[in-house]
Amino acid sequence: MAPALDQQALIKDLLAVAAMSVLYGESNSGKTFVALSLAFCIAANLRWMGRAVHSGLVIYVAAEAGGGARKRLAALRVEYGAQARGAPLALVPCPIDLSGRGVDVHPLLDLMTQAVTKTGRPLVLVVIDTLSRAMGGGNENAPEDMTAFIKNVDRIRAATKAHVMVIHHSGKDRAKGARGHSSLRAATDTELEIADKTILVTKQRDMEQGAPIGFDLKTVVIGHDSQGAPITSCVVVPRSLTAEHDFTTGRIKPGSVPGKALAVLEDLTAGVGTVGVGVWKDRFISAHYTGNSKAGWTAFDRAREALRKSGAVIEVAGRASCAQ
Repeated sequence: MAPALDQQALIKDLLAVAAMSVLYGESNSGKTFVALSLAFCIAANLRWMGRAVHSGLVIYVAAEAGGGARKRLAALRVEYGAQARGAPLALVPCPIDLSGRGVDVHPLLDLMTQAVTKTGRPLVLVVIDTLSRAMGGGNENAPEDMTAFIKNVDRIRAATKAHVMVIHHSGKDRAKGARGHSSLRAATDTELEIADKTILVTKQRDMEQGAPIGFDLKTVVIGHDSQGAPITSCVVVPRSLTAEHDFTTGRIKPGSVPGKALAVLEDLTAGVGTVGVGVWKDRFISAHYTGNSKAGWTAFDRAREALRKSGAVIEVAGRASCAQ
């Protein structure tokens, strides 16, 4: 059987139709701002970060901080104005239980059917924000509970043919990725990490991994309180990443943080070929962040990710080497 060569994209070169994705990051990294931004643009048939979208109905399950999601959605409507009027995005501001037997799967599917009937638009995206508030009494670190959650997400995908995006938190060690059992990453088609106002593509099953996407948060006034003071929220806007390093060509700018990390690795591997990532990290911090190791850890993790994605560094079994 010939392979399918025309997989349809929900967002060009980023998300596939009817697939599963995980968008994760630390608290206050901008996860919900990014997720609502892409969801809104899909619903309104607007390009997102310069990329074409496949538009349709979007269901956003704000299981965590529903009030904040309402404000952020209001900011998007103000920002885009008439061009996004009537965008079919339904906000569901309550926790749900997709663990175990998935007691909320059927009620959620009923709601989706009603929304499709009301809008006359096909459902193309379901966002679950966040995984921890959709686990009911489940334990995200337990394989049986995470597997049950994934099966219930698959039930939603199978019934709706929609893409399902799960918003999740980073683990204690950001370098180890998203929190919880590894079966989540194994089941995921696309994994996106939010860090330092950058969207990093950390996994793609059927698309090219692509370059990181920079963003900023723009303040938007959505109304005024009883005293006349402005009520504000934020929307995501593009931010160029080329000032620090050129991700699209793989060139690392000398003197940038990734450039300094690469120079340290070159010194360490001269004559030996490879070195443990931990040794590389310690040497980088001692060379450039003496007395501020916390900032050094963050800087190293960002630089390491940039170097790996650019192809300048190769890692195998916890050891790093410079590409030839």
